[in-house]
Amino acid sequence: AAMAAKAVASRAAALGGYRRLLRASRDLFAGDAPALAASRVELRAQFEARRHETDPDAIASHLRDVTEVEDMMRENLVQGRLNQRGNYEVELRPMKTDPNSSCPPKFDPAPVDMAEVEKAERELLAQEKAAAAGGGAADSRSKSE
Repeated sequence: AAMAAKAVASRAAALGGYRRLLRASRDLFAGDAPALAASRVELRAQFEARRHETDPDAIASHLRDVTEVEDMMRENLVQGRLNQRGNYEVELRPMKTDPNSSCPPKFDPAPVDMAEVEKAERELLAQEKAAAAGGGAADSRSKSE
């Protein structure tokens, strides 16, 4: 009876994880039907491949993986959209941080205007020209790429 109860609990946890991943993929790929369909197919295949798992340690490991993947999909992935200029745009969200963490967030999604971008590009170009003229590090870096 105890084994049956554990099996039912594991099945319920797996189904709950599957539903959470489906919701996370729906949110991540909103507006992109092909990507959403592909993610659903892959999620289903991954869960089906483990359907008959009986090892409690392997089941626990898979359930931890589900939580990690859900967190990754919700917190670390963004979807780019092709704009009219032929570039990909992404919508950045503020990072969620652990309030108990002593580390500040590593990313500040403050807006950058085109004047800042153009200034940075001019500075980079000037540095590359100076390095090329003097045979500096930028020159050797571009040869290795």
